[in-house]
Amino acid sequence: GAVAAAACSIGFPSLIRAQGLNEKLQVGFIAAGGQAGSHTGQSHRAGLQCVAFAEVDKTRWGGVLGKKGWEQAAGYTDWRKVFEKHGKELDVVFVATPDHTHFAPSMTAVSMGIHCYTEKPLTWSVREAQLLAAAYARNPKVVTQMGNQGHGGAGWRRAYEYVKAGAVGEIKEFHTWTNRPIWPQGGDRPEGSDAIPVTLDWNAWIGPAPMRPYKKGVYHSFNWRGIVDFGSGALGDMACHTTDGIYAIMNPGYAATAEPIIMTGPVKDQWPAGMVVKSTYRAKV
Repeated sequence: GAVAAAACSIGFPSLIRAQGLNEKLQVGFIAAGGQAGSHTGQSHRAGLQCVAFAEVDKTRWGGVLGKKGWEQAAGYTDWRKVFEKHGKELDVVFVATPDHTHFAPSMTAVSMGIHCYTEKPLTWSVREAQLLAAAYARNPKVVTQMGNQGHGGAGWRRAYEYVKAGAVGEIKEFHTWTNRPIWPQGGDRPEGSDAIPVTLDWNAWIGPAPMRPYKKGVYHSFNWRGIVDFGSGALGDMACHTTDGIYAIMNPGYAATAEPIIMTGPVKDQWPAGMVVKSTYRAKV
């Protein structure tokens, strides 16, 4: 999340020490607009040097090229070129694309020995997360972090202290909720198509997802979150925040079961407009 992007200055202390105090970390960005704006801004303020970046929408390239000292960074609409042409120069990359394109650049970075910071949710699917976790295990010297806004906040730390001190007694269940979605969700795929802007690489935006016509304002640059092919809906977008503290405090492991109690509308092209999910965890011995 936004504030978690400070990881570029505080999340990689071992990298900074390894480089030496007078050397700048060489960084690449996979996305330059939206959430990536936090990454580029924090990285620039921390004194990192941008080597290259990928951003499918050229109207957002100024987020990198407009920063003093980064004017010569190489820009591409295809993220693969960042690694193909600059992989040997990079110390770390930040990945902040839509959910469906988190996996491939993150996997590429780790496989090449490049430290990687990937926005939440880590991947679009459970299987992708499993494959990425396995890659992390094979490359233990690569530093990785998933961006999850608020994880280091004082509130969660205080809650952790309360629970560990026994101040709240035995926790048998917890409830969490969100006001999301604040984007279109629960409907059908819109019909028709619009002209693709000359500044947008639509093929690169679609990436590994099934191709579909471009529709202005429907997918790029924010509303993809409610679309099954691209996002993970309100549950995937927000549960990582609202349940984060419980996982950090109690470490319950994977849910044994997850049951949808209420679901508003069928899942077709978009995730349901509303949902209540009951997850059950195995008791720890």
